[in-house]
Amino acid sequence: MPLTPGGGRVGSLLAGCFDDQLADVAARLGDTGRFVELQVADFEAAAVGLPSGGTARCLVVPADQLPDDLWGRLQERRPIGLVTQVDGDRVLGTTLVTAD
Repeated sequence: MPLTPGGGRVGSLLAGCFDDQLADVAARLGDTGRFVELQVADFEAAAVGLPSGGTARCLVVPADQLPDDLWGRLQERRPIGLVTQVDGDRVLGTTLVTAD
């Protein structure tokens, strides 16, 4: 789910259950990507059709650390893959993989 510097959101994650938490994490993230643990309560889960609440581990990466080629491919709706090298919960780098 892309988040803009001004706090705008494009899309959502799990029907919006984690959107506010992700926005808070992204605002405090700084200049490096990280794995983060997010929580959803049973009530929130039921509201979006999930069987129960729980924890999700998400990777949050600042947009300027993603490959430049990614954005054009997303706009063109071309299939892509992202391979992210991590050390513990820290992101070391992300590489774009295409069908080519």
